[in-house]
Amino acid sequence: MSKDELRKGYDDEIKSDFRELLSRESEKSTGLVFHYASAKSFRGIIEQGEIWLSNAAYLNDLSELIYSVGIAHEVVPRDDLKLLGIGDMAPGRFEERLFLSELARKIGQHAIFKPWYTASFSFDGNDLSQWRAYCPTGGYAIGFDMPSLIEMLSPQLPIVFGAVEYDQQLQRQRIAAIVSRYTDKLKALTEKYPDAAEDRVRKDLLKNCERALSRELLFLKNSAFSSEREWRIGCHAAGVTPGFRIGREGVLVPYVNLDLKGKGNKPPISEVWIAPIGNQELAEHSAYLMLQSNGHDPQIIQRSGYQVR
Repeated sequence: MSKDELRKGYDDEIKSDFRELLSRESEKSTGLVFHYASAKSFRGIIEQGEIWLSNAAYLNDLSELIYSVGIAHEVVPRDDLKLLGIGDMAPGRFEERLFLSELARKIGQHAIFKPWYTASFSFDGNDLSQWRAYCPTGGYAIGFDMPSLIEMLSPQLPIVFGAVEYDQQLQRQRIAAIVSRYTDKLKALTEKYPDAAEDRVRKDLLKNCERALSRELLFLKNSAFSSEREWRIGCHAAGVTPGFRIGREGVLVPYVNLDLKGKGNKPPISEVWIAPIGNQELAEHSAYLMLQSNGHDPQIIQRSGYQVR
């Protein structure tokens, strides 16, 4: 092969790997996912057909992405010589050691910069702990048809989506699988393209590995939150121009607005649950009128059976 052919072959392999990591396979689930919302957010979703993805640094869980970075550092320690279960770290394997050392540093940055915008859903539409956490003064759980929601949002931004993993052992396995994939690829491409610039293979694969890990960290949470059975949508901050809303304590919260109006010019809503807090009769009546006025079947409303004082 000529040098030009080798260079093109290498570029094609790196681009193919990048396309593969962007097309993250989510679970092939069907059914509903529920977004717990205040009355204000409910109105915005129904009337404006919009949903906001907020920057991860501003979510209710203060450990968002910090916890998952800690799990990643158990697999890729800051001292890469103590690497756990990722192959032979003999001193002669300089490129791999350097790759892992740089990767550990980049992983740590995610706890600081939190480069994701996300919206949270649940597989449960009537969970008492979530009513108390997200609708303390009343609200609604909006049930979206998952496949329709994905189909509607995917063309707008390069979103990723999936169920959150709470099991620490499985979390470590997912991180280790990504790291192993890229250390193996580093060795293979270095041998296949020996004339590539000294650090080009390492830097190109490091960029892809960091992006793959960054995406994976979005779906790892502490098992203390497992009862929420969360499913989420995320969008990386790269290339996104956020808007800003006023959040808790007057802090400006960066967010990305996504359009939920698809076929029929309305969000793909299949169920609405009324929070067991506040005046449920009035909440149900107003939701009925709002759904009816915006082209939804108001018969999709259900009341929670919980009794909350």
